[in-house]
Amino acid sequence: MSGPKDFAISSEHGDEGRDPDIPEGAVRQTEESDVRLPSVAEMRRFSISSETPLLEVVRTYYDKAGSVLKFSYMLYMRGAEHVVNFDHSPESLKEEMASPDHW
Repeated sequence: MSGPKDFAISSEHGDEGRDPDIPEGAVRQTEESDVRLPSVAEMRRFSISSETPLLEVVRTYYDKAGSVLKFSYMLYMRGAEHVVNFDHSPESLKEEMASPDHW
């Protein structure tokens, strides 16, 4: 993965025109991305070949205190036949990360 990119989220224009994917109270976002080939499990799950490039994007939104408001994991496949997007609240993220099967 590329190193995280850090973005300040401006509220100078209020909520007018605000991206609906940005959670209320978010002041900072990080994003990491990587292009890679699929794992064996992904090849089976999505019926794709070992040569299908995948774009993996991890996006995290934070409030002023630095707490995570939203965590998104997106996986894009060539030809846009499939887009896998997991959005998590802090509570569901804790549960997911505690699971032995997470990603």
